[in-house]
Amino acid sequence: MKLAVLGINYFPELTGISGYNTEMCEYLTRKGYLVQMFTGFPYYPFGLNFDWWYQERKSRFKLFLNDYEGGVEISRVNLYKPKKTNVKRRIIHELSFCFLVMLRLCFNRKKYNLIICILPPLLLGLVACIASKLKKVPFVVHVQDLQPDAAVELGMLKKGLLTRFLYSLERFIYTQADSVCTVSHAMRECIINKGFSDGKVKLFSNWANTEILKPMSKDNSFSREYNLVEKFVVLHAGNMGEKQDMRVILEAAGRLRSNKSIIFLLVGRGSKRGFVEEYIKKHALANVLLLEVQPKARINEMFSSVDVALVTQCKGVNNSVMPSKIFGPASVEKPFIIAADEKCEISKLAKRFNFGLVIEPEEPDKLAAEIFKLNKDRELAELIGKNGRLFVVNEHKMESVIDRFEQDILKNYS
Repeated sequence: MKLAVLGINYFPELTGISGYNTEMCEYLTRKGYLVQMFTGFPYYPFGLNFDWWYQERKSRFKLFLNDYEGGVEISRVNLYKPKKTNVKRRIIHELSFCFLVMLRLCFNRKKYNLIICILPPLLLGLVACIASKLKKVPFVVHVQDLQPDAAVELGMLKKGLLTRFLYSLERFIYTQADSVCTVSHAMRECIINKGFSDGKVKLFSNWANTEILKPMSKDNSFSREYNLVEKFVVLHAGNMGEKQDMRVILEAAGRLRSNKSIIFLLVGRGSKRGFVEEYIKKHALANVLLLEVQPKARINEMFSSVDVALVTQCKGVNNSVMPSKIFGPASVEKPFIIAADEKCEISKLAKRFNFGLVIEPEEPDKLAAEIFKLNKDRELAELIGKNGRLFVVNEHKMESVIDRFEQDILKNYS
C-alpha cells in the first residue's frame, strides 16, 4: 500500500509535530507500507540552527531535495523560513510550503492508495484536495491543531472577513476529505459540532515511545553537566509560543528565587524565546536555566533530571489544542502541574488519571505554591509521576495508537 504523507515538519526537527510525523512514517514503513513524505527543509522551532544539515546535503540554495531516512522516501521543499515571526511572515511561510508541495505532489507520476495530510497549516488541506482530484485518490486529514479556532482564542486574529474565509476553507477541506482525524476527544467533539458526522471524525491521538522513554536515575550525565542532581528541577520543554504562558513561569520563578533548592529549566524555542531571555536578564533570575532544544539522544536523561514538569496555557485556550508535551516527562514518571482552564481536555485527563495538579491559568502565586508543595511532599510527587507512566503506557503507547489508526483508517484503502 502506497501512502503520500503531507506535513510541514519532519526529522531532523525534534520538537512538536515533527516527531509524530517521523515516528508514524517510520513505523508504517516497518509494517510494510511504502511511505513518501512531502515536507519542508528543517526550520522548527524558528531560530534553531540547522546549518549542519544544510552543509551535509549541500542544499541551502536548492528548491527541492530527495532524502531517505528510516525506510521513508522524503521529498523536501525549500520553504520560506523567517528568522523572526509575526502573522504576516507566518502566512508567507505557510503559503510558500503549500505551493511548492503542490508542485512536487501534483506533477509527479507516482500513484498512491491514500494521501494523509497533517494540519496545520490549514491551507495544506487544500493541496491534498487538489492532488486527490488530479490523481483520483482518496485523502484523509489529521488535525493536530484547530488553527483558526486557536488564532481567534489567542487574539492573533479578530473575527471578520479573514476568519470567515478560514472557517469556510476548513469546512470545505473537511467535507472533501474521506475521513477527519484529530488528537483529542474534545477536538473531535469540536469538529463534529461544526457539522460533521460522528462516523467521519476519528480519534488519532498523539503518543509516546515508551520503549525509548523510560525511568532512569536522576544522577545522570545531563543532570551532572548542569548541576541539577541536588536541585528540585521544574521543567518547561517545548515550544515557547503564543499558546504557552511563559510569563507565569518566570513570575513564579521570581517568587521562589530565595529557595536555593529550586531551579527552573526552560528548554526550547519559539516566538516568545526573546521575551524569556529579556525577562531573565532584566529580573536577574539566577534560578532559571535556559537551554536550546536537546538532541534526541539526551531527551531521556533530560526528562529524568527533573522533578516536576509544567503545562502552562494562556487564558482563552480551550479545546483547539492538545499539548503533546505531557508524554515525555510522564513516560519517565515525572508529575505535572497544569495551569489551564479546567474545561480543557488536558486538565480533565490530569484529574481523571491523577498524573498532575491542576490550577487556574495565569496565576503565578498559585503556580509557585504548587511547586513548593511538591518540593516538600516528595511522596506525593512520586505517586503522581508513577500514575503518569501508567497513563501513557495504557492509553498512549506508540504501537497501540498507530495500530488503531491502521485498523480504523488505512485498512479501508488497502
